[in-house]
Amino acid sequence: MRASIALAILCLVCAPPASSFVISPRCRSPTRLEATKAKAKSKKKAPTSSGGFGTKKDVKAPFNAAASLLRSEKLYDKLEKESFQDTISEGDSTSVFREYVVTVQTPSQSWFPAAQLCLLTHSSSPSVHLPPSLSYLAREVLHCAKSASPSFSPSPPVSYAIEPLSEFMTHVYDVCIRPEQSTQEVMTLKEAREILGLEKEYEENDVKGKYRKMTLKYHPDRFVGEDKDSEEAKEAEIKFDRAAKAYDVLTSRNGHQSFYASLGGKARNEFKTVEVEDVGKERVGMSMDLELGGYRCAVRMLDTEISSFFIARNENFSEK
Repeated sequence: MRASIALAILCLVCAPPASSFVISPRCRSPTRLEATKAKAKSKKKAPTSSGGFGTKKDVKAPFNAAASLLRSEKLYDKLEKESFQDTISEGDSTSVFREYVVTVQTPSQSWFPAAQLCLLTHSSSPSVHLPPSLSYLAREVLHCAKSASPSFSPSPPVSYAIEPLSEFMTHVYDVCIRPEQSTQEVMTLKEAREILGLEKEYEENDVKGKYRKMTLKYHPDRFVGEDKDSEEAKEAEIKFDRAAKAYDVLTSRNGHQSFYASLGGKARNEFKTVEVEDVGKERVGMSMDLELGGYRCAVRMLDTEISSFFIARNENFSEK
């Protein structure tokens, strides 16, 4: 009995303290998923490539002239409507809405009207905005020209001219499309040369000399008294007027081989060429407030029947 108790006491004395017992966790290898996550987390983000072979670049979609023209035509209608409403509501509106006819020409095709251009501004001199507006909308204008004339080639150099719509109506549209509305006579270069008795190849002095002879021969002052009412006097007056018209046609455009450009004579003084540059580039004033000097512009296609009329006449204008 004493031996058993002594053995028990010896065991208690020799045993280590309870705090020294440590339960070791069971060792296990990480799963495949955990290994993948750890690898992705530790991996540094690769720097963005700035270029080089094989690098994908942002590719802009090609310019869609037809879609852009459609948007411009909608804007044209909107500007026209807003200007009309402002005039009705405010009476003397500060905004100025102007319309113009745009004409194009290439080395292989003479002048013909292709589009209408509008400007909305508060400026009293809207013409200063014409060159930048036409430059911005030149691609849409060329699309109008191509639609009117499938043979039209917009390869450079392309020349542009512009004139107020009111001038176009007076000197062009009423004379050719609605001749019953005009008293002006349409005369081609060939007809003008025949009236003055000129060959196809002529100098400027030849025109002046022939015209001077005809005016002296048929001048109304040659007929006085009873002769004023004679048939000879009436015939001379007609020839005198036609000689003046022929001279006007041959000198107003320096003999330009274009039926369209010859119309109106010297009275049509607002038909002017415009230099186009930075095509398609939006100008600062186009997004500015109108009251701060900004302006809005748009184009729309001219009636293709009108364009086709002048295209056909141009082809026959300088016939021998």
